[in-house]
Amino acid sequence: MRIHLDNVRRIADEIHTSRGDLFIAEHLPHRAKLTAFLVTTNEIIPVARFQQGGVVCLERDDAGKWMLDWMVMPDVV
Repeated sequence: MRIHLDNVRRIADEIHTSRGDLFIAEHLPHRAKLTAFLVTTNEIIPVARFQQGGVVCLERDDAGKWMLDWMVMPDVV
């Protein structure tokens, strides 16, 4: 899947229809907006403090709700 600085709703729709695991590489501030939208359905509600070079893992439960599973920041590595 190719990600651009598009509307996060369009990208979230693609994610929701995908099957299996995904790895999405993207930049700030888009990563923060997409994560917020998946977790809260509102891209402006912050769910984490992101840094350049960080990695975030989201998991979708059986009901389809996204949750932040883990994060790794560059200062940890």
